[in-house]
Amino acid sequence: GRTWFKAIQFPNSYTPSTGAIGNIATTDNSTTAKLSDAQINSLRNAASVAVYRIDVSATWKDSTWANQFLYLSTNRTHVDTSSSFGLIGTGTFAIFGTDSLSVSATTTWSRYTQTWMDNLYTTPQLTGETCKRMMIGHGRFDCYAETLGIRCLKGGSSCKGLAYPKLTGIQIW
Repeated sequence: GRTWFKAIQFPNSYTPSTGAIGNIATTDNSTTAKLSDAQINSLRNAASVAVYRIDVSATWKDSTWANQFLYLSTNRTHVDTSSSFGLIGTGTFAIFGTDSLSVSATTTWSRYTQTWMDNLYTTPQLTGETCKRMMIGHGRFDCYAETLGIRCLKGGSSCKGLAYPKLTGIQIW
């Protein structure tokens, strides 16, 4: 199987930085931690493609994706201080899948139709207005309808009875 390295974790939001933050080795998602951008980018494969596995707290998951993650495959460089980590572009693909998902072929994966991460704006469409929407920014940097300069992941307008809540327990591998 694939070896995953945790790159970023945050409880519900954080201030982006190109440097390392906190202790990424901790399993406590109540603290923010990340590798430096240089460390994250050094983990790419030989084809210069990076695959990220994004998870949120089980609190936000229903039975349709209880054991799944959002996978992103991209040829773009991670820049934490850029919109959507700098990862969304023409070479970026996304899919929800289990831990056993093969990430070597992306021909059946969705593409983002905007310049920010938002699973509602994908083709084929990954999700509707549920917690799986997992949007960053929605056209602004980088936490929809919140203070500028922070990053968060938000659910859709029908996420566990809430409209656009900040998702919690974020882990990006």
